[in-house]
Parts: sequence; structure tokens; C-alpha cells
Amino acid sequence: MPDGPKLTALEKLNALRSGEVNLITYLESICDLIEEKEPSIHAFVDGTYDRARILSDAEALLARFPDRERRPSLFGLALGVKDLIRVDGIPTRCGSKLPPELFDGKEADCVTRLIDAGAIVMGKTITPEFGTRAPVPTCNPYNLAHTSGGSSAGSAAGVASGFFPVAFGTQTVGSIIRPSAYCGVVGFKPSLPRIPMSGVIPFAPICDHAGVICHDISILPEIASVFLDDWQLVDPPKIESLTIGIFEGPYMEMASENERAFFQSAARHIESLGVALKQSRQWENIGDLNLLHRRMAFAGIARSHADWYREYGNVYSPQAIKVIEIGRAVPDEEYGALCAATIDNRTAIEQVMDDLEIDCWMTPATPDHAPHGHQSTGEASMNMIWTNTGMPVITIPYVFDQLGLPHGLQLVGRLGQDEALVEIAKLIAGMFPSIDGKEM
Repeated sequence: MPDGPKLTALEKLNALRSGEVNLITYLESICDLIEEKEPSIHAFVDGTYDRARILSDAEALLARFPDRERRPSLFGLALGVKDLIRVDGIPTRCGSKLPPELFDGKEADCVTRLIDAGAIVMGKTITPEFGTRAPVPTCNPYNLAHTSGGSSAGSAAGVASGFFPVAFGTQTVGSIIRPSAYCGVVGFKPSLPRIPMSGVIPFAPICDHAGVICHDISILPEIASVFLDDWQLVDPPKIESLTIGIFEGPYMEMASENERAFFQSAARHIESLGVALKQSRQWENIGDLNLLHRRMAFAGIARSHADWYREYGNVYSPQAIKVIEIGRAVPDEEYGALCAATIDNRTAIEQVMDDLEIDCWMTPATPDHAPHGHQSTGEASMNMIWTNTGMPVITIPYVFDQLGLPHGLQLVGRLGQDEALVEIAKLIAGMFPSIDGKEM
């Protein structure tokens, strides 16, 4: 823990923009940290972190914006980018042994938006091949013997390690929310229709989401307003008017006994502060729904990768081959029905929200803490249905267990109402002030 008062990610960003913090000095300190910690964390794809390039980009940014009053909103933001997302000047490899030129193309729109607003890319972050569940070397910064989660492994671990305050991730099942929760940072999967996906290498386009992982909640509105379409300012909710839905029954039973105990304690805490809670037994068939979502996602990658797989099938990892072969066996008619069911699922849960008059759902972000070892990136059972429905999701850290590993709350809003969910998340995060933005 550093000496003196701790700045939030937004306060640090504002200090960079105002010149109170020198950009070069700031980035050199981050590079020093990366060079000290990266050999044990493994957040970056080899060869994509380059101190000389980073400092050159910083000098160019300073030359473009010498007038501090005219600096863009994200001036000096250190940014990690998951290696499924194109960045000009840095090869995209997708965690794969396929020829890298297959992934060449225009820089991802979401990346360009942040760079135009002043961000500096620190490097590409490790992902299993195409976002599958293959093992990766990335370690959990809170306990190196545990996984960071996946598939946005390097992004979450890098944010938690202080390598960058913000990183891009992707989610097709649970790949932003799960690693963010495991690493004690904030994860945001926006509403599906609002995400610019050009320049993102696909897994299953019907349910692929790009999103961000942040050191703490303070900076999320600033980031979201740049990379999401049509961002609007909304008033923050008042505690006394906020109603949150929580689940009982099969959905909650997917979480471990310890996780449920932590969650129930958190629910009592926010209720004691004035938030109204209402219970629901929705998703009685959550096990079946999760299986169907995986089947849809596997069918999606089988179709989006059909040409590559036909030519380079023997180069894919065993884990990716297994997923694609399952997906190839899904008939087109069934795949179409699975895709159509996502709308039915969303309509059903939003009707429950209407009936209960709730503003969002709150659940555990994961069934338990990050698993020990690095052969598994953990279980996404708490996340899949929200990816399936395309609804916006935010995870915030709220407790550390006896092993020193973090746990996250998962907040789910209405489709398209990302701004309202961000404001709710800010309010809830403020109820756990000793946890949000904890320094490594």
C-alpha cells in the first residue's frame, strides 16, 4: 500500500490532464512496475509491451496537446487491450498459432475512440485461443497460485497489478465479469446493441460483447462515454428510491455456501443503508439455460471460423477444436432457434423487473473465489444468462476472504440503460469504501 492518500483512477487521470502529474514520469513509473512484476503475472502477450514505444507515444501526445486546457478527456490514460482486439502497429495473435496475418485489418473502433481521446496503449493482454477456456499462464495478482480467470485474463490481472487503470476485454460467456471479480477490479459488459465490434476477432457474433475492466468505479463513466454509442448523462439514484432484485432458488444455488454467505451479508448491509430489496425465483431452469447458451456460442464459433478451420483445423488448440466440433454438430435450424430465444429470455426477465418494480438485479459475480491452479479459468454459471440476454452488467469488488482473494457483486440493468446501471454501481460501490480500488 503506497504512503499518503490514495487517488482514484479518475483523480489520477484528471491530474495527468491538468499537468499536476507529469505524463512521462507517470508512464516511466508504470513501466518500472511492469518490468518488476510482469515476469510473475504474465498479463502481456510477449513482445507487445515496449517501453520505448510507450514513451514515444507519450511525447507525441504532449506535442499534440501542449495547451492543458484543450487536452482530451482521456489524456494520458494507460490502456491494456485484449489480444482479440486490433490495435494499429501491434500484431493481433488471438492466443493462437494460426498465421497472424489472418487477423490483420483496421484498428478496432473502440480502441480508436479511446486513443483519439488521449489513451496510450501499453500492450496486448493475454487471452486463451479466441477466448476459449484453454489454460493461460496469467496469475492472480492477489495469490499467484490461483487463476486470474478468463478469457480476459491479462486485462484483469494487468489492471489489478497497476499496469494500466483500464483495459479492454470481451465476453461471450463470462469473460469480463468473472476475471474482474477474481482480480478485485471493476468489470463492465455493456448492452449488446451499443457496442462497436468492428476490429474485434469474433467468437460467436450473436453474443460477443466488448467491454472494459477498470481499477475502480470512478473512471467508468468517463470511459463508457467515449467508447459506447449515444452516451447520455443521467441523474444518480437516491438510496431511498432504489429497489434491487435478488434471486433465491436454483440460480443462487449455483454459488458455493461461502459465496452465498458473503452475498447475504452484503445484501443486509446495503438494505441497512436504505436500499429496498425484492426476491425472485426467476431462472428456475438456469442449468438448462446455461447449457443452451454454451451450445449457441459453440455453434457461433463453428460458423464464424468455418473458413479458417477448414484450412488450419490442425493448428487450433485441442480446447478450441473440441468447442468447434460441438458447434459444427448443431443444425442451422436449432442454431436459429437458440439465437431467437435470447430475445425471449430478455423479455421474460425484464417483465419480472417491471412486475417487481426493481431498478437492477444483484447477484454474486462468481460461484466462489478464483480457483487454485492455472488449468481452469473458473466457472461462468452466474454470468451466462446475462450475456445471453445482452443486458448490461457491472461487477464491483466487495469482500476479501480468508485466503486474501476478492469476491465481486454482479449488477444487471435493463437493455440499453447502461448509464443508469453505472450510476447504481457507483452508489453501491460507495457502500464498500474499504474495498473499491484497493491497491495491490
